[in-house]
Order: sequence, then C-alpha cells, then structure tokens
Amino acid sequence: MVIKNNNGSLALSASQCGCYVKDLVISLDGGASWFYQGFINAFEDHIKAAVEKAIPENIIEGAGKLDSFLQGLPRTISLDDVAAFNMTFINDPHYGNSSIEFDINGLAGSMHWVVDKVPDQSLLNTANWKFIIPRLYWNYPNDDMLLNISMASSPVIRITSEKIEATINADMVIDVVDGKEIVPVACISVIVSASGVVDASGNKVYGRVGLDNFSLALKWSKIGNFHMSLIQGVIRVFLNTVCMPYLNSWLGNGFILPVFHGFTLQDVYVLTSAEQLTLCSDVTFNASSLASLSHM
Repeated sequence: MVIKNNNGSLALSASQCGCYVKDLVISLDGGASWFYQGFINAFEDHIKAAVEKAIPENIIEGAGKLDSFLQGLPRTISLDDVAAFNMTFINDPHYGNSSIEFDINGLAGSMHWVVDKVPDQSLLNTANWKFIIPRLYWNYPNDDMLLNISMASSPVIRITSEKIEATINADMVIDVVDGKEIVPVACISVIVSASGVVDASGNKVYGRVGLDNFSLALKWSKIGNFHMSLIQGVIRVFLNTVCMPYLNSWLGNGFILPVFHGFTLQDVYVLTSAEQLTLCSDVTFNASSLASLSHM
C-alpha cells in the first residue's frame, strides 16, 4: 500500500497485491465425513486457486474504499463564523519505525469579521470621531459605524522554541450605517505583530496570544485624507479590548484535533523548535470501525 499527496488530499493505492497458499488442510468431522473428505481432497487445488484469487480482490476493493474515504476528508475546517482552518496536505506522509507523520497547510484559509459591538460602543458612532476625522461626522452626523475586517494575505508565522510569532495583514473598511444603507467610507491597512504560546490537553490544542506592535496605512478614503497618527490610539484600544480578547477566548476554548474516523488520540503534546511546531500523540484504533468502513 502507498499513500501519496494528491493536490492537497491523500490518495491510497495498492502498489502490489498477491496471495500464494502454500498448503491447505480442510478436515471434516461427522459420520459421513469420510465421504465428503474425498471431494474436498479432489478439489483442493481449485479451492486454493479460489482463495488466492479472492484475497487480493478483497484487498484491492478495500483499498479503493479507503482511498475514497481519504479523498473525502475535509480540506477546510470552520473554526467559527469568522475563520476557517486549511487542512490540505502539503507533502507525502513520512514513515517511521512506529509512526507516521502528515504535514498540513495549517493556515487560516479565510477570515471575514464584521464588528458591530465593542466595549465602548461610542467608538462606533461618528460623533466620537468629529474631532479626529471631521468630514466623517459632517457627512454622516451621529450615524452608527461598522468595522468590516478581512485578511489581505495569509499570516506570516515564525516559530521558535519559546513562542510563536505572527504577522497579520488585514484590511479594515469603515462602514457607516446611513439609514437603511451601509456606506463604505474608508479602508485602512492594518499590519499586526503578535506572539503567543501553544499547549495541548486531551484531544485539544490551546493557546494564548498578545499584541506586540501594529502599523496603519490609509488605502483609500471618501472622507478626505487623514493621518494615521490621529487614530492610532483608538485602533490600539480596539486591538487590545476587542481583537486580542476575541482571539484568546477562541484559543482558550481549544481546537479539537481532526482525526480519521475510528481513531482516537491519546496523550497529545506540543513540541516547538526552529520553524516547526509538532503535535505528537499516541493513536488507538476502534476495531468496530473497520467493520463499518468495509460496508461503505
């Protein structure tokens, strides 16, 4: 059997399959066994040939079913209604004497977050911005606002033995709720540097993260040009009171490690080294799952 990476999925095939029956002994018990034993002995070669033919056919059929199962594994896992986890495989499996290693993409495949509530709700009203961005208030006095945040590119991850560092490049569009209409008025590029640690317990991975630094750049505006230094303090408050608590809440709840049907992870632990994060685990298999797979 061979497992290969096929465009981000796993493909299993039987590279070689054969069966040779060296010896076959069938003994019958009972009053008329002497009579039937003669037929068994006469057809011994036919029975051996049938067994040698049936076993490879069943193995190949089972390999095909397992291949279909592997091809059907999800390529993304939704973490919540904001982000999705990219579960595509990036290399062929690595085999050890008693282990098998799979490399997955592991990045956030998508992120789109509309913020309409913050601890200080006045921050999402144009009245709070009239001395910072006057034209915003003049054009839309006392209107509510939304922050429409999306990833501009995949995060850049750096792993050391002490911590994990990430640089996140996002676009934050400021939307104004003007009556029943939502009007995009400006877009700010936000580059955030954060760092944190990862731990594991049971079949979950946990983490916590903190803000290191950030930078802002105006991408476009319908409310005139304004300096990023004017809003830097407000954005820092937003990152520390909304974004970081949101991330830590999600990381604190833990992420359930994906596993093949019928397998259970035990004693999961995390190893970090230069440019690599490794999740190690013992794996147990439920034999009854093999029977359910054979009936797929």
